[in-house]
Amino acid sequence: MEQAPFSHTLEVPLQAYQQQALTLEAAAWVRFETPPDSAQQPVLVLSVQDSSGTHLWAGQVLREQMLVSTAWSYVNTRVIHVPVRVGSTVRAYIWNPSPGVSLLLDGLTLKVAENTASKG
Repeated sequence: MEQAPFSHTLEVPLQAYQQQALTLEAAAWVRFETPPDSAQQPVLVLSVQDSSGTHLWAGQVLREQMLVSTAWSYVNTRVIHVPVRVGSTVRAYIWNPSPGVSLLLDGLTLKVAENTASKG
């Protein structure tokens, strides 16, 4: 059986946030069943896309936030983004480019909030 390189994907449309600075945050609990030993490592991804393409792709290598790769660890990534097009969608997922690496995923969350720090 072939495994997909992407985990479950969470999506939030950004139509209501045109030209507003947003804080986008993805988080999850992860644990490796087979830890990575290569240069290609699983990544927690935030992306913003619309019909014209990808406008943001930000990733956090999971191993960088894990003390013990075979124990459950909380990982997250956060970015500030200003949507410039109507119809954009933010997505959060785990990208695993290494076919020999398997991991468990629990509690994947995606938060979109107005960035109040950017207001004067």
